[in-house]
Amino acid sequence: MKTYQAGIDVGSTTVKHVVLDENENMIFGQYQRHLSHTQRALSDLLKQAHKVLGECALSLRATGSGAINLAKALGVPFVQEVVANSLAVRRDHENVRCAIELGGQDAKMVFFERDEKSGATTVADMRMNGSCAGGTGAFIDEMAALLKVPVEQFDELAARGQSVHQVSGRCGVYAKTDIQPLLNQGVSKEDLALSSFHAIAKQTIGGLAQGLDIHPPVIFEGGPLTFNPTLVRVFAERLQLADDDIVIPQNPETIVALGAALAADELFADNESCLVADLLDAADTLGKAAASPAPSTHGTAYFTSPEERAAWEASHALAPQTPPDPAPGSTVRAYLGIDSGSTTTKFALVSPDGKLVDSFYAPNEGEPLDVARAALIALRDRYRAAGATLDILGVGTTGYGELMFAKAFGADYHTVETVTHARAAEACVPDASFVLDIGGQDMKALWLDGGIITDIVVNEACSSGCGSFLENFASSLNIPVEGIAQAAFSSANPAVLGSRCTVFMTSSIVSEQRCGKTPADIMAGLCRSIIENAFTKVIRVSNLESLGKKVVVQGGTFLNDAVLRALEQHIGREVTRAPYPGLMGAIGIALLTQEHLEGAHRERGEVAASLETANATSEGREPEHANTFSLDALDAFSYTQESNLICPFCANHCNRTRITFTNGDSWVTGNRCPRGRVYAQNELTDPRRVVTATVSGNSTLMPRIPVRTSEALPKRHIDALLNRLYRLKVEIPVKKGEVLIRNVENSGIDVIFSCDCLK
Repeated sequence: MKTYQAGIDVGSTTVKHVVLDENENMIFGQYQRHLSHTQRALSDLLKQAHKVLGECALSLRATGSGAINLAKALGVPFVQEVVANSLAVRRDHENVRCAIELGGQDAKMVFFERDEKSGATTVADMRMNGSCAGGTGAFIDEMAALLKVPVEQFDELAARGQSVHQVSGRCGVYAKTDIQPLLNQGVSKEDLALSSFHAIAKQTIGGLAQGLDIHPPVIFEGGPLTFNPTLVRVFAERLQLADDDIVIPQNPETIVALGAALAADELFADNESCLVADLLDAADTLGKAAASPAPSTHGTAYFTSPEERAAWEASHALAPQTPPDPAPGSTVRAYLGIDSGSTTTKFALVSPDGKLVDSFYAPNEGEPLDVARAALIALRDRYRAAGATLDILGVGTTGYGELMFAKAFGADYHTVETVTHARAAEACVPDASFVLDIGGQDMKALWLDGGIITDIVVNEACSSGCGSFLENFASSLNIPVEGIAQAAFSSANPAVLGSRCTVFMTSSIVSEQRCGKTPADIMAGLCRSIIENAFTKVIRVSNLESLGKKVVVQGGTFLNDAVLRALEQHIGREVTRAPYPGLMGAIGIALLTQEHLEGAHRERGEVAASLETANATSEGREPEHANTFSLDALDAFSYTQESNLICPFCANHCNRTRITFTNGDSWVTGNRCPRGRVYAQNELTDPRRVVTATVSGNSTLMPRIPVRTSEALPKRHIDALLNRLYRLKVEIPVKKGEVLIRNVENSGIDVIFSCDCLK
């Protein structure tokens, strides 16, 4: 009976199996997704090998992130992944200096060096992702789902891409935030797929190399790099690799399993082989065992009794969120605050005395402008149907879409959301010492002293633990968002999931489900993970006393009672939930807009305005305002989008998108410095160019003398200027900077000589 060397590589999402003959040639190699059923997938691959090879013995070695327990159960040696990888690379590609491997959830970079004495290739350093699965195969799966294309066609899509847009590779959730607006702006799916590959390459190189030089040749390994050759090309472009510097092994998806097989001779030569039939029996036994519930760590229930739960819910009950209908014949005067968040659009109408008059809260579905327009029209029509008049005294914007909404609706004031959340918290809870705000993809921690911000911490690299994190998992478990708290509170044995990246958390959830955890148990654990993520990845306080005496929570995520309860249990004390958790940003910007407009009136010091204000106040009316926002104008509101506008001002060559609104204003995104925004804005309203040309001179040595405009000239004057320059003849000598034509077309701009021209 023949004995073969064999290796299995059990990764986060796939299982690979390689069998070598006596000459170390591959006679069997398979790559298969395990869909979290590793034992079943391994059994399938062993059966395939048995069918191809017949009765034989295997000298088997296991490697990979999911192989340790399998190796113990099967009774075969375990080989560390980097060791296995280096064995395969060293055998077939001795000249390689760096290996880049991408798996389903893992990314590795291995650096090799040549030993001067022996000439052998050894591992000099190794880097691997830890807390984030951004830039891996799972990231590609997420982007393919977002673009609504099969993952098998994603590379073909990217290969047709022409332009690269800025997309985050650090976090899949952030990447979605980048891509969704680009989709709405008309950017092609081809360009977005290519941009996603650039995000992966950027994340891998920047996150793993960490200052180490990547010397060619570079070998590319792993499933994502095997089945996405365009991704390899993107890596090569970013690393400036020539064709000779790129190494693609014969079977890059199974190279680590190959290394494990090679380890049979190099590291475990005296280890016994075993029959394939015996391995199959062992794998089947493992599969049956995996199908049965296994012991699992249980968390404590949220409440010890129904009475405790009822008392807690009564003490934390929110005020009715539905505003009363306006009285017929009334005039409602209010300031409008719009908070365009990462996943939701909110607005609040706040009266001059600081009371919430009306509000709106809904998912933006990737179209925040359209959602806001429809909601404001519905609000206007509802007041008219009731026979009431709605008078908007001022408009303020904040959130992700702060500047875009300010341009779209002619806002009187706009500012960053940290300030607006602090202002709203101070208005609703004057003695607040610490504010924790958790939104769809953002998390903010604010320390306050008398309403003044003393410290700010926000999530930057990871959105795990925010609202979208919870909603995504709830959707996968078929639990509606409004039912999350009910499910969590009903759990007697909550899962213990810890604080993890969204992709890594998926693996933990699958494991817990195999252990018999119900959807309610999972949701209970996830609500606690929200808080663990907040305190371990964002706030990171060693002393909870630093939060002060009054802890306030807000943001849409804290509409969920289970998250609120989890926070109280985590810090060991009661907290105050803002009266309108999801609307605090909108309320804050409405209050700040009122203060801004009133301050502007005071600064002008107009006697007539002061008198009018006094009279109006005495009559119960508000002073007249001059904002450009009109509810009636919303019917005709529209916008156009222009993409792929390349800024010429510097070497960045930012690819910008300009949105032009019916009010004549525009908003520009995609630039990494203010110059691009100014340039794009001017291109719409007053396009200008610096004109360079030559004029005739009376010198044989220099028959043409270079000239230019002193500043950028309005484009409407350029043709006339060029015609004038064509007819001119200049007497030398002239000096650099000397004026040739003063005040071109009454523009205030001169034409000057660009260099000295002597006799």
